[in-house]
Amino acid sequence: MIRADIDIELVLQGPFLTKSSAPGDWGLDEVIARDGSGTPIIPATLITGKLRQSWEEMADLLQVRHESSPLVPEPTDIGDLLGRPSDGKTWDAHRKRLQLEDFKLQNQDVTDDIRYRIRLDPERGAVEERAQLMLESPFASGQRLIFAGNARFLCRDEQEAKNITDQIETGLKWTTQMGALRGIGFGRLVDVTVKAPAVTKPSADLPLDSVAFDLVLKPQSPFCVDASTPSDNTFKSAEVISGATILGCLARMLETMSDNDQTQQDDYMQLRHHFSRLRVQHAFPARECMKRPVVMPLSLVQAGGKTYDIALEPGPCLIDGEAPRFMVDWKDEGPREQFGWPRLQRELRVRTAIDSERLRAEDEKLFSYELIEPDDTCWLSRLSLDDVPEEDRARVNRQLQSLLSLGLPGLGKTKAVAHTILLPSGKLRPAMAVDRTGAGLGEDRLICLTLQTDALLCSPQNLDETAGAEELTEAYRETWEALTPALSLERFFARQRLAGGEYLARRFGRGGGKYYPWLLTTSGSVFVFKVTNWPRAKKDLHQWLRCGLPIAGHLKTAYGIQGDPWDHWRYCPYVPANGYGEIAVNLDVHERWRPENTEPVHPVEETTP
Repeated sequence: MIRADIDIELVLQGPFLTKSSAPGDWGLDEVIARDGSGTPIIPATLITGKLRQSWEEMADLLQVRHESSPLVPEPTDIGDLLGRPSDGKTWDAHRKRLQLEDFKLQNQDVTDDIRYRIRLDPERGAVEERAQLMLESPFASGQRLIFAGNARFLCRDEQEAKNITDQIETGLKWTTQMGALRGIGFGRLVDVTVKAPAVTKPSADLPLDSVAFDLVLKPQSPFCVDASTPSDNTFKSAEVISGATILGCLARMLETMSDNDQTQQDDYMQLRHHFSRLRVQHAFPARECMKRPVVMPLSLVQAGGKTYDIALEPGPCLIDGEAPRFMVDWKDEGPREQFGWPRLQRELRVRTAIDSERLRAEDEKLFSYELIEPDDTCWLSRLSLDDVPEEDRARVNRQLQSLLSLGLPGLGKTKAVAHTILLPSGKLRPAMAVDRTGAGLGEDRLICLTLQTDALLCSPQNLDETAGAEELTEAYRETWEALTPALSLERFFARQRLAGGEYLARRFGRGGGKYYPWLLTTSGSVFVFKVTNWPRAKKDLHQWLRCGLPIAGHLKTAYGIQGDPWDHWRYCPYVPANGYGEIAVNLDVHERWRPENTEPVHPVEETTP
């Protein structure tokens, strides 16, 4: 298996307009699409759609004539290269193998010109009222515009890479127009240049006896991962790339190899067999490329214009006579940069499905992505092979290195491509120490455990919207007592969220006619413990730091999780192998930012009339 990279140039004739979903200057009705740096672009989704349209049209013509051509993919191959939707029942959508990036304008000769359009009343033949459009038109009529981009895909060998390259060139040359307003001559495509593919072959350069690696990801285009949905048709990307997302991309690469060549399956046989035993931590975006950020603890508060940490305070208190404000009430992001987090730019893109017959937008198919602009930011992760049997570990190691050397395609909803850099374990450093288990904190020698990623610590079967502080405390105590007898929970600063929805319900449904979402304790949550057995506590903490928090036995029963730990992913996505349950122990901010001038507060008991 190899990776092929193709440089492509599209030459268009002005005028040209690809509509942006971002607002422009006052009065403009339609604005040209630009990337984060302001350069005009042709979005990758538009080129993908045009390529699909061209291939399908040519395939239909060949079918009518009962002919075939190596320059035109078969209908099944079009679905393999550009993806196929699910049937709505099995949720088995086929991810595309061909990854295209946005094509950027190369000649920057643009203007601030505006074009005007009007609508005529069909009966009167006169201008309709309030029907004037103002279009951004930075390109002159007849102006030659060059847009350049890249296409990447995995394939068996150089011959298959050449065949797919020829098919891409044929499909693009069949296309006559790009962008909006095709009916009045905008965006005429006059030339296409597709260069010979540059081939990357797999390699494994690090020692094969390693049981862990550091991983650096550099996404090459805007992406959307682990999206939240503030509305029905809007998807907002998370900043963090989960371990589950990374493993999903790797699994798709192995699946692509299976689809293409049985020999490739044999080359990665041990990795396939032990794939569920890999553990991949979440990839955090880093302010400094070799320093992995640390999640801010929820025990941080603001008072008097300063930030404090009250994890070691025995109860509610005033700070310098002022009631502290917790993170949920902050009006800013707080000291994120001191914990190693960068300021990431976001971009909103609106998309819609296109009716292939009318070549117009389909009804009720509009949706939008709030994407992360990667720029030059690095995302930092770690991989562990600890659970792989020792007799197969070297072969799994080599095969994993070989796979990652090809990059990470198909990232998130936009199917972005990420460059990968695999490093020996220990090359990446945390922005602040995350393992300070040698001694307790404060006068009581307490242990403060801070979640770095979400963790499964409670069940919604015992907690609902009527549950209060006592029920939540009891639920957490039950979990921690099940995980270790060496720590006694004193207090906590935690948030919870529900994870679920139709896809997860169908994918991980447990039957019986009942649906329960997963109740996750979010990253940043802090748990403060007294130590009852130091040797056992240190052993358990070091194990959790290395492998993540395990899922307690009563939670496995509640969520229907069965089998060995490396089979838990079949029943639940929020398992340690997917990066969940990562912890930090005794962050120094708990002591260093502890307030000095505090005054205990006794909460007033609520009464009902």
